[in-house]
Amino acid sequence: MMSKATPLYKEIIINILLIILLLIPFINKINEHSLHGDEIGWLYSTKFFTLLFIEHDINNKQFKDVFSYDQPPVGRYIIGLALTISGYGDRIKELKDLRWDYSKSEAWNRLHGVMPQDDILYIGRLTMALFGAFTCFLIYWIGKKIFSRTTGIIASFLLVFTPEMLLWCPRIKTDAPLIFFLTANVALMIFFYHFLIEKKTKKTLPLAILIGINIFLSVGVKLNGSLAGLTFIAFCIYIILIKILRHKLSPTLSAASQKIDLEIKMIFGSILIALSTALFLFIISNPFLYENPIKGMVKMICYRMTAHHYILNSFWKKFHFVFNQVFFSENFAVLKVFLKIPLDFCLFISGIILIILDESKHIIKSGHPSLKSIVLLWTVVTFTGIITWIPLDWSMYCLPLIPCTAMIIGYTVGHLVNSVRHQFLKKNGV
Repeated sequence: MMSKATPLYKEIIINILLIILLLIPFINKINEHSLHGDEIGWLYSTKFFTLLFIEHDINNKQFKDVFSYDQPPVGRYIIGLALTISGYGDRIKELKDLRWDYSKSEAWNRLHGVMPQDDILYIGRLTMALFGAFTCFLIYWIGKKIFSRTTGIIASFLLVFTPEMLLWCPRIKTDAPLIFFLTANVALMIFFYHFLIEKKTKKTLPLAILIGINIFLSVGVKLNGSLAGLTFIAFCIYIILIKILRHKLSPTLSAASQKIDLEIKMIFGSILIALSTALFLFIISNPFLYENPIKGMVKMICYRMTAHHYILNSFWKKFHFVFNQVFFSENFAVLKVFLKIPLDFCLFISGIILIILDESKHIIKSGHPSLKSIVLLWTVVTFTGIITWIPLDWSMYCLPLIPCTAMIIGYTVGHLVNSVRHQFLKKNGV
């Protein structure tokens, strides 16, 4: 899905250079970041990768422990795979005696030997940094595909220089894979919708399987990765509602009702295929669920719901915290960090309004949504999901909001840049 105006070799060179530029901020002095206690836990939990994929010991009693269901397993498998292919798989057992004391300082923990070897730490952090960089590249691609190359570049650099991204993505946690798979979900939805409107059934259903695999990876990293599935379902239902409404308001389309019914069945079939694929993979990836999948998943969800004391125990508290963090705090508001002016929220709202106006005109004219609707629904579902769920006033819980926010703000800035450029060229008769 390359721009027709750009030769293939130039597109490849641009992409490679961009990936390198996006990776540099993440890997810069990667082992000099302060050590977070969770990094110790995630490194040690890679033992489950060894048990399942190396030793094939699915009946090991450790799969019944709380540590096997306190978090979904994919994040552990990613870190374990990275250590194994890097030649450090046999050293995972060295981490079993490392126990971070959260009641003590980092200096105290380091003094008492709670510190992994630098080489293991580097491999784990580099793996997460790669996920962060490729998330930024996906944002570039999505922005270029839906809006313009200018929007894609602006959005990707807004994302890569968000302080919270540079704080958490280079650490051995599962935040970087989470936002990568959530963003990859949007990229796959673009292909899915392209094949859907082109009536390419043979390609639409395989795309539904790929989306299901990605939903599994997203939920398998963290349970709030279910936002990927919710975004896909919301977009599919949105398409169906537009088709039904158009059919109701246009009597001349009555002869095409059978065709519309077939399209709706295809969309519902795609939802079923995607969710079934995700559920099947989620179960087979975790031996904890083999005995009783339903009971096991309920136990996982209940554990996560009771693992926190809900400081943000009302919708208003959650809403206030999320919006204050994302648009006004120096952890997220990139333009405020650089310009010392809180422009982020104004540009975000302006972008939402522009997209809604453009989509309204497009739907009235063509009778179906454009790709911009994917970005709009992605943003709405993600904000709604995070605000509904977030239990604590921890800024890292707002990380899934950064990619869609950067995309909307990038679109607004890109729109302004293109408008100014157009006026300049028009004024100079170019």
